[in-house]
Amino acid sequence: MNKLLIHDFGKLKLDKDGVWYHDDQAFVHQRMSNLFSKSIIKVNGEYFVKIGKSQVPIQVEDVVLWVLDLDFEIDSIKLYLSNDTEYTLDKNSKLFISADDQIYFYMDDEKIKFTKNSYNQITKRLECKSDRYYISFPDIEIPIFKL
Repeated sequence: MNKLLIHDFGKLKLDKDGVWYHDDQAFVHQRMSNLFSKSIIKVNGEYFVKIGKSQVPIQVEDVVLWVLDLDFEIDSIKLYLSNDTEYTLDKNSKLFISADDQIYFYMDDEKIKFTKNSYNQITKRLECKSDRYYISFPDIEIPIFKL
C-alpha cells in the first residue's frame, strides 16, 4: 500500500444518498462512481476503495451497498446491487424500515439500502394488515420490520 498515494489522494465520502465525493466535490462521471462502488472492501470494520494496489479509506454516511434496480418474479424479487451483484428476496427474507421511512435489508452482516428508484418500485407492492407492512405477491408476503 502506497501511503504517499493515499495521503495525496484526498478524502473520499459516500453520502446517505449513495453519491460519491472527493474532497467535498461530487463525482461528475457516473462510470467513476460505478468503479468505486465495485471496488469497496471492508477491513476490520472500516471501508476502503481498493483499485490495483492502492487502498483509500472512505467516509460512509449510511451504507456502502445500494439496490439500484429490481425485477419482480413469480415468488421473489431479484435485486441488482451497486457492486454489480444480484440478490434474491423471497419468502424467507426480511425487510426493515427506518424512522425516516428508508427501506433496507441485510445480506450477511451488511445493511443494504434501496435507492429512490428501487424504493418507488418495491413500495408498489406494499400492503398493510393488522398494523404490519408487507411486500405482497400472489402466494407470499415479505414482512417489513421497524429498525
